[in-house]
Amino acid sequence: MTTRYRAQAQAEEKHAADKQHQEEDYLAATLAALSSDSPVQKLTGARQLIALADAQLQDATRQRIIDIFCGHLRIQRFSTLSDVDQLIETLFIEALASHFKKNPPPGLTSWKELRLDLRGAHLSQPVDFSDCEFQAASDWRDIRFRGDVDFSNTCFRISPSFSGANFYARANFDGCRFEGNDCISFARCTFQQEVAFVGALFNGAVTFGHNIPDTYEEYDLDEAAYPQESNHPEGHLEDYMLDTSPGSQPATFCGSADFSSTVFHKPVSFGDTNANTPRSKRYFSVFEADATFDGAQFLSSASFQSCAFERGVSFKPASILTRPADEQTLTDTTHDDNRTLFSGSVAFDDIFVAGRMDFDYTVWHDTVNFAGCYVDTEDLSGGAPSRSRVTSAVFSFTDASIRCAKHDDCTGDRMWPPGVALKEGDSGDIPNESRCPECDH
Repeated sequence: MTTRYRAQAQAEEKHAADKQHQEEDYLAATLAALSSDSPVQKLTGARQLIALADAQLQDATRQRIIDIFCGHLRIQRFSTLSDVDQLIETLFIEALASHFKKNPPPGLTSWKELRLDLRGAHLSQPVDFSDCEFQAASDWRDIRFRGDVDFSNTCFRISPSFSGANFYARANFDGCRFEGNDCISFARCTFQQEVAFVGALFNGAVTFGHNIPDTYEEYDLDEAAYPQESNHPEGHLEDYMLDTSPGSQPATFCGSADFSSTVFHKPVSFGDTNANTPRSKRYFSVFEADATFDGAQFLSSASFQSCAFERGVSFKPASILTRPADEQTLTDTTHDDNRTLFSGSVAFDDIFVAGRMDFDYTVWHDTVNFAGCYVDTEDLSGGAPSRSRVTSAVFSFTDASIRCAKHDDCTGDRMWPPGVALKEGDSGDIPNESRCPECDH
């Protein structure tokens, strides 16, 4: 009996080894075809590789094939793509997107549990990763998306990294769920056109922005892409020509940026220029078009230090609530679900705003710092103090420069920010420690 069982086990081991050798031989032949100089053989090899990934293979072999897809897409950045190369890129991207779907089409094997490494790839075609699920690590660092990219309703179980990524066309992260507890990095990431994170959820801390250069001369400024000196308020040009100026670094958001109804569970930072932070880790974001955070929930600290909003910024209630259905509102019963909420401390110090700045109905729970900010607009969010709900929040405006309602040559009867209660001894519509840029009072 023991001899028979041993013989059966040996036969099964031999069968598995033979099958593995067959897979290796077929994979080697497929790779040889993909590397051929013949366009026909290259295309045939690409299609055979996709078919092989759907065969009854071991996960280790399937992972190798996915790595080959990604490696091929990375290598393409070093050469001019032929028509066949572009077709192969499309086939590989469509294969990845369809197999990583939450519910893959019939006949396709799910790859959700396998890792994806597209670091440094240059993708020339539109990419649709909507409704996908990545249960393992995914690396998108320094990737270049030349066409539109769609990550709407996609779930990342492990925090991905998009640091250094460049989105040349529209980017859609609406309803995207970042469920990992580790930091999600969009540092050094540039969105050349509009980007939307409407209804997205971030479980981990998240970072946006570019590092501050050591000197202003580090960047060769393109007049069409960067703010001009004449756009800076008179008397403050010198400040904005230093390291922390919008004009001294590339914009993070060149088109509109929409974070309406987004939920940030842990600290979110669009800028950190604190003197205690090592210079190599200081960064901030430039918003060249409309920035919208309507109905967003900041459930921990939020930092916008030294950010530049060149077309204004809005934190008013969301017109349409698109928050995830299973996301509970972690506020008191008097807080409407579509209001913008800051549960933790907020840093707006040293920001630059040209355009509308709207905090209507915003709810504040902790310290809010506007020290050193410069707001240059005649369209400030107005309204009675009841429009913004302050719950034990402490506001600081030290050395701020904000157009006020004290003088006829300013903005008339506007109040900024709405709902900020004046302290004892203050008069007019702006705290005493703030400074009016028009009349220096």
